[in-house]
Amino acid sequence: MGTAINIRCVPADDEDIERVRGARRKLRRVRQILMTPSPEQLGECGPVLEEAADLLGSLLEGGMSGTRGSLLVPQLREELQVLRRELTVVTALMQQAAGYYLGWAQMLGAAIGGYTNHGDVPPLVVESRLSVEG
Repeated sequence: MGTAINIRCVPADDEDIERVRGARRKLRRVRQILMTPSPEQLGECGPVLEEAADLLGSLLEGGMSGTRGSLLVPQLREELQVLRRELTVVTALMQQAAGYYLGWAQMLGAAIGGYTNHGDVPPLVVESRLSVEG
């Protein structure tokens, strides 16, 4: 379960806001990748999402350490709301891409292995192979 932050009680500084903006930029990049997903592009999403998580993790670890406080809390609140919306879009796109490729895997499984006695598609089993040259 995620960590909740009560931003009304937390001071923020420019660095905290920039961390949230950085995380938003990472999510925007993932969203762009997912607009035309391929297996290779889906693999690119993991590292970008990790970078976004690191930015947000450092925000939590630092306790949003600003000293100017209440002047920037509305700005931080707005940035976090935009981040939440961006994350919702990215989550939906990831679920759609995963469903698409799961459907393809099931179709390939049916084409290769047929159906079980219960009418289900058996899982697609890919054999690992190693090729060494030289």
